Amino acid sequence: MPSSNRTSTKKPLLPGNSHLYQERNKIVNELNSICDHMSIELGLETVVFTGSKLPCDSYAGRLGSKTGLNIAKELEWNELQTQVAVKAQNTQITCMPNTTIENPKKNKTLARAYVTKSLNELYIKAGGIGKIQFKNWENQKMEVVGWPEEIPFQKAGKQNKKNLDQIIDCILENKITFQSF
Repeated sequence: MPSSNRTSTKKPLLPGNSHLYQERNKIVNELNSICDHMSIELGLETVVFTGSKLPCDSYAGRLGSKTGLNIAKELEWNELQTQVAVKAQNTQITCMPNTTIENPKKNKTLARAYVTKSLNELYIKAGGIGKIQFKNWENQKMEVVGWPEEIPFQKAGKQNKKNLDQIIDCILENKITFQSF
C-alpha cells in the first residue's frame, strides 16, 4: 500500500479539468510506488510536496516513503504542504518557504539547503526572477557582491563542506548581496 498523505480538494475542479484530476491521481500513485521502491531498494527516503495551480483547485498533498514522511512530520513540515499549495496557486514556488534551518553547519545536507534557500531569497529580493541560473550567470543583468573570492560562484550542490560553511558565514554576516546593473 503506498504511503501517502494526500489532502483532497475542497473546491471542485472545473468541469473541463476532470481528466486532469484522474491523470493527477494516476501519477501520484505511480510516484508513491517509486518512493516506496527507492526506500526499499536504495535506502533513499523521499518527501514530495504537491500543490495545484489550476483555478478552483485547492489540492495539496504530501507523498513519499514511510521514513521520509515521518521525517517531514518530525520537522513539523505539515504547514509546508499548505504553503506549497498556496504558492502553486500564485506560481511562485520557492525552496523551503518559511522554513528556518536552525543549525545550517550541522552537516552538508543542511548547509546545501540553507545556502540554496538563502541565495535564492537574496536574488529575488534584489529583483531576480525565480531561482539563480548559475549556468548562465554571466548573461544575467545582476552581480553578486561579497562572495568569497577563493570560492567559485556555483550552486551549493557543487560546493564542498568547507566552502559551504564559509558561504554560510558570509550570508549570516549579511556580506552577500545581489545588485542589478
